[in-house]
Amino acid sequence: MLSFRINSVRVELCFGFFLVVALASVGNSDIVAVSLLCCILHEAGHLVAMYYYGRKPNAICFYGGGVKIKAPALRLDYKRETIIYSAGCAVNLFLFLLSSCAGKGDTDFAQANLLLCGFNLLPFRQLDGGRLTQVLDDSSAAWHSAFIVVRAFAAIVLLLAVIKALITGNISFTLIVATIYIVVSECHV
Repeated sequence: MLSFRINSVRVELCFGFFLVVALASVGNSDIVAVSLLCCILHEAGHLVAMYYYGRKPNAICFYGGGVKIKAPALRLDYKRETIIYSAGCAVNLFLFLLSSCAGKGDTDFAQANLLLCGFNLLPFRQLDGGRLTQVLDDSSAAWHSAFIVVRAFAAIVLLLAVIKALITGNISFTLIVATIYIVVSECHV
């Protein structure tokens, strides 16, 4: 792992991150570069919201499963946590809409932003959607059962997407890695 500091924030570059990027680049390195840019913009949205609310990260880790911002376990109010966890997806959605308004909605940049937004909103623990469901679940016990159903439905849809990719021969390395990562992280409590 490579590790360095930018001010007081530790940046970690893990071997798994480079491996996933290298394997994904075998088919089309241009889309990988665009996707990485969209991921960085997504995380920048979280960081801006965090700094706005005075919550500074300890580390930013680039690993095989993506990018993870590590911050102290400081609970903010419902509204602020919701904004912080939504900020990355909001940036991606904004960039997709901006691209679409400019007549560039079918570009790799626009599509990568839309897919990154949708993927991160899935209600799994390690994704923004999972963090948002946890904030809502903490705010009301009535939400708990609904989130279990939504999480199960999302898992089934993800599994069907992998099966479809395998049947049609449109196997996406990143889809398979993301699915494995989600399954492992959901099973590991």
